[in-house]
Amino acid sequence: MQTLDSIRQKVEDAYAKREALLKMPVSVLPEKELADQSVDYFEKTGKSKSLFEKAKRYFPDGIQHHNTYVSPYPLFMKEARGSKVFDVEGNAYLDFTMGAGAQLFGYASEHYDQAWQTLATDRFPLFHHQEELELAEKINSFMPSVESIKFFQSGTEAVKAAIRLARAYQKRDLVVKISGSYHGWMSPMIRDIRQPGVGDLYVSGVPKAEANLCLTVPANDFGMLQKTIQKRARKIAAVIVELPGPESGRIPIYPDFVHEIQRLCRKHQILFILDEVVTGFRLAKGGSQAVYNLQPDLTILGKIIGGGTSLSAVGGHRDFIQYFSRDVTRTLRRRAIFVGGTMAANRVSTMMGLATLQAIEKNDPYTILDQKAQKMVNRLNSLFDSAGFPFFAYHFGSIVQIELVAWPAKFSWSRILDFQKRLSATYQYQLFLQSQGVLSLSGTRFFLSTAHTDEDLDHLTNAYQKLLELIPIK
Repeated sequence: MQTLDSIRQKVEDAYAKREALLKMPVSVLPEKELADQSVDYFEKTGKSKSLFEKAKRYFPDGIQHHNTYVSPYPLFMKEARGSKVFDVEGNAYLDFTMGAGAQLFGYASEHYDQAWQTLATDRFPLFHHQEELELAEKINSFMPSVESIKFFQSGTEAVKAAIRLARAYQKRDLVVKISGSYHGWMSPMIRDIRQPGVGDLYVSGVPKAEANLCLTVPANDFGMLQKTIQKRARKIAAVIVELPGPESGRIPIYPDFVHEIQRLCRKHQILFILDEVVTGFRLAKGGSQAVYNLQPDLTILGKIIGGGTSLSAVGGHRDFIQYFSRDVTRTLRRRAIFVGGTMAANRVSTMMGLATLQAIEKNDPYTILDQKAQKMVNRLNSLFDSAGFPFFAYHFGSIVQIELVAWPAKFSWSRILDFQKRLSATYQYQLFLQSQGVLSLSGTRFFLSTAHTDEDLDHLTNAYQKLLELIPIK
């Protein structure tokens, strides 16, 4: 059971262990040993390599997705069942990406059989269908703060719509986010993503005046938070937050900090936006807002809401969501914004999302998922401790973070060589684990599903055991 006190303790422990790990040299795998261990892997994935060479003619960098790419080439997948995915040559991999967290019940779950049968029969009409209403009703029953809802297709699209809504409602332009958080790739939220301190590294193509409309605050820095909001309160439309912190908790936030954000938003009449693209229906039935006892003005949903298909949404109080109205009189009075989307609320996605929430209601998977995550964390931490490494794992619900390479609290160009070394080591670890049949997101983030078994956790632990054996003892 997740409580605010237990979350607070997890955050404190994670930062303490990270500081200890930062003081240690980066554990780089010897190139020869890594190559020897990867011989079989490269031999059995030759078709993926050939497909990658062809893909480079059509795709930028030869790929469509970044976080699951592992050098020297990505694996091309053919099918997925339960906790496993299978590449084009039939090799099986234990998958902890779960569609970047979009799959709560694993792949090809029986919970979706009826939906697929119905879709095959009805040929899924695109516009105005009963399931979009049923899904909205179910979301509201899970998240009372979502009184009204507008569906979109991706998390980025939903964030952009929420920011526009906040600006139109408030008649203000500035938006505040936590340094290092990723709320999609659109401007101006692309500022200072992934790693705190990178600033405008990724804002190419964004006019400087627009980039400057996004203000950033370091995680857990109460002083800077208060200073930023109090100084520009009358110009700030919204503050947007992802829990359990940027990068799904890689930079964890103390519960007290997010409650201070909510308090300041209420005090200065700033909209409080909670980005639940990852956490909505993953951390709990009511999302992170239920776990942290929050009342956001706007909630952004994605991933699980579509059952692994393309669906997102912005939800909140009716007065706010009514700004998505097509009423021309509201538009003329600047009380509405224009949004659209051919595939928004399409029947395939809404039916898959409805099936997911019905399965959640029937099975209440969160206790089991939390127990699995705790068991995974305990096994790994015991392994790290017994091997004498300062590595560590922690979890928030079914989201597990594994730290073999600690990242400094803030990026600095003066330490670019150190950052490159840490990044290189992370890529090494990810490649080795993949050669052992284990897939993760960026090599550090693991999403659990109800399909993962004790045998899967044994497989993961054994893979890390082999990884530790390759690391030279210093």
